[in-house]
Amino acid sequence: MKIYGLMKEAPDELLWNFTHDIHKLILDKYFSTYWRGDTKDFSHTGHEVLSNKVKEHNPKNILDVGCGYNDYKKCFDGYEFVGIDPYNDKADIKQGIYEYYQENKERQFDAILALGSINFGPYDKILQEVEWIDKLLAPGGRSYWRVNPGIPHKTLKEFPLVDLIEFFDWTETFIKKIAQIFGYEIEEYAEETNHNGDKRIYFCFHKL
Repeated sequence: MKIYGLMKEAPDELLWNFTHDIHKLILDKYFSTYWRGDTKDFSHTGHEVLSNKVKEHNPKNILDVGCGYNDYKKCFDGYEFVGIDPYNDKADIKQGIYEYYQENKERQFDAILALGSINFGPYDKILQEVEWIDKLLAPGGRSYWRVNPGIPHKTLKEFPLVDLIEFFDWTETFIKKIAQIFGYEIEEYAEETNHNGDKRIYFCFHKL
């Protein structure tokens, strides 16, 4: 049974918090021990390609949600760039999107990257994380996404607790629904791959 499956059935807040914490510990173990990021040459969100897209709009500040090893930061030398990640010591701030939003409710960014980070848990959790990102995105700003269409990363085959992780199955229909809920224009949408053949979905939201 997926850990978040327990949360859906949780009869009280204590059990809900317990299952949430267990899932976080499992992901912490995976990302700190097994995950090997390979993002530089994705066809739409590779380092050089994506950084050029972002720079076209002259953002004054950029937030990278789930920055991993913070590899994109070096592409934005001279920009105000903040990388957050709850699992990686290379992040500027070692926090997830919930913790960061709670401490920075008055901050807003012209550009937000969410590249492979909003992929775990059920529908309600994903939608809540999208909402926190929305609150941090300035009017007129853009968010750039790489999401997983329900396909586990290849390194998860090595991870003994993989069966406890719930992967969200991103679809074009759900992405359009998010745009409708939050009043976004979808400026770009594409399927993309890297040299390993990893398949992902890329899209850019413009906050109107």
